[in-house]
Amino acid sequence: EKPVIIAWFITHFHLDHIDLATRFIKEQGDSLEIKGFYYNSSGKYGKIDEDERFALWEEAMDCHPEAARHLLKSGEKFEFSGVTADVLMAEDFRYYADPPSQNHICAALMITFENGKRFAVLGDCDTERLYQLRVNGSPVYRQDTELRCDILQVPHHGLPLGSKPFIDKNLELYKIMEPAICFFPSSEDRFNTDKKFFDNPFYSDNHYLLTTRKEKCYPCSKTAVVDTKTMEVSYE
Repeated sequence: EKPVIIAWFITHFHLDHIDLATRFIKEQGDSLEIKGFYYNSSGKYGKIDEDERFALWEEAMDCHPEAARHLLKSGEKFEFSGVTADVLMAEDFRYYADPPSQNHICAALMITFENGKRFAVLGDCDTERLYQLRVNGSPVYRQDTELRCDILQVPHHGLPLGSKPFIDKNLELYKIMEPAICFFPSSEDRFNTDKKFFDNPFYSDNHYLLTTRKEKCYPCSKTAVVDTKTMEVSYE
């Protein structure tokens, strides 16, 4: 009778990652069933706008009091109907005691489907955070081979956040991951016209993806569907 959302993950509390989810749950709460909320902030981050967004998120979760609520921790593993979700990093995995932005504590997930295909969800992780994942390892993935994935959500909309040395370190990570499909959370117009970030050798990480697998790099201005058997992508 109703669509069922098994697990709703929130990587961090920036407006472009939380506002629509909050509004949707509040306005459409009676039309769907949600089993669990999995989020990456305790609501005590200390930045006014993000703390306010967490308060609004709590109001949205109150629309589904029966749903589980879980604060993500690095190294956790969840299983949902044959799909597993490993938490590569969460708020507790940090390199700044007082991070300047939630991008610096953003959650990163590795989703594994029943057939073994893997989807790396990196949210808005900045290049320095990804470097920490690569160098220090996470509680889940301690070997390079375990970071390989079939689908990559390119972090921070494809907009590099960090210095040139860390961008080049991010390139090393992408070469380890070697995704077959790359999703850029970006409008199609921006993806096609913003050469500064998307087609510039200075930004070696993006340039590598776009030159080695151009036909498999997709903007996310529409709902994309991946057949995890054939790895074909279609738009709804």
